[in-house]
Amino acid sequence: MLQGWLQWAGAPKLLVMDAASEFNSDEFGWFLQKFGIRSRTCATEGHWQNSRIERHGGILQTILNKMDHEETISSYSQLSIALAQATLTKNQWSRFRGYPPEILVFGKGSKMHGSVVNDEETASHHAALSPSADGIRFREELACRERARRAYVSIDNDQVLRRAITGRSRPIRGQYNPGDWVMLWKRRGEAEGQWEGPMQVVIQETSRVVWVTKGTKLYRAAPEHVRPLSAV
Repeated sequence: MLQGWLQWAGAPKLLVMDAASEFNSDEFGWFLQKFGIRSRTCATEGHWQNSRIERHGGILQTILNKMDHEETISSYSQLSIALAQATLTKNQWSRFRGYPPEILVFGKGSKMHGSVVNDEETASHHAALSPSADGIRFREELACRERARRAYVSIDNDQVLRRAITGRSRPIRGQYNPGDWVMLWKRRGEAEGQWEGPMQVVIQETSRVVWVTKGTKLYRAAPEHVRPLSAV
């Protein structure tokens, strides 16, 4: 999907990604180099810097949860079908600058086989009416598509997600200069975090990353996790 979009739209100016190892591997680095893509890795624990992607992933997970609640997904085969239908629905019904993702990637909408409204050919309708094993499986896929669409419509008006969109962001406490003394908020596993320091600023990358050092260690932190030493 990513490669298809790159070929259709040209390489993006900048790709923002989290610090997961698969996005920082040599193989993925070569992929970015091949398409001439500049990349920026979010600061450690600064997942909100990639919040748009995280939110879309959360929406897809919520669609699957609603589908599972409506009819239990009990096998890998059922999960594969549900995931395919959930992804298809999201790529057809969401909009970016007036276009669904599938139009942006492929340049045209995918055909909805078995759709009474959109599929004028009778072959798929005969398949959906067939009493054979293949016909039964096809009807199950159509029913799964229906559940995915109901889930999407429900999520599109979800008040919890609406509050997340309008929620206040974490405060940024200003621009830091090399040599400034600061404290750094760090988490220890699943435990609550705490302020550690004092540490000294090495450099700040725009408004997304602050490099700080303590002893022989160098830390890459989000500005929201740094505060001046005098403010502690």
